[in-house]
Amino acid sequence: METVFKDLVMKGVPWPDGSPFVVAVNDRRATEIRTALIQMMDNADKSIIIEHAYFSDNKVIEAVRRAVQRGVMVKIILPRDPDTHGYANKATINRLLDSGAETSPRIFLFPHMSHAKVVLTDGKIAALGSANLTPRSMLTSREVTLLVHGSRDDPFLKKLRQRLHADIDKSEQVMAPFKLGFIHRVKGVVGKYVW
Repeated sequence: METVFKDLVMKGVPWPDGSPFVVAVNDRRATEIRTALIQMMDNADKSIIIEHAYFSDNKVIEAVRRAVQRGVMVKIILPRDPDTHGYANKATINRLLDSGAETSPRIFLFPHMSHAKVVLTDGKIAALGSANLTPRSMLTSREVTLLVHGSRDDPFLKKLRQRLHADIDKSEQVMAPFKLGFIHRVKGVVGKYVW
């Protein structure tokens, strides 16, 4: 499956007009979505914007860290008060901010609950769908994600980028890790595998 995504998703040129997107699925037999997202991040040159409701998958977190260490500007938008997964999100934020200000992504808390599930790399490749960035969603839930590849000026990708930046403008940047007590850390680990 990895080769398929390298051939289809990671091309350096936009896909042909007749086929501007690829659909990836997850179920108990395949984890195409995680593979595609990680490859998108590992191949990003300049920027990654992530807007998700729930973020706790270790492999995706590590892909974000690798991108930041390569000098890619990473911005992450999470809801300030998610309907669930709150402590798991905070634990992820702490992991990402613990590496230091120079090698950390910029993380923003959106003022309202948002179920957005979007990753945009270099303004050219977008992933939108039903999959949360959680172990359950990446490994066992039935999910679908649409991967769109084009140029930065394509109307869909341009509008998506503008919307993500508008959400960042409405959000508050997280400047330091959260202080989480033992019970909150336990709730974070439990919550990570529930949703």
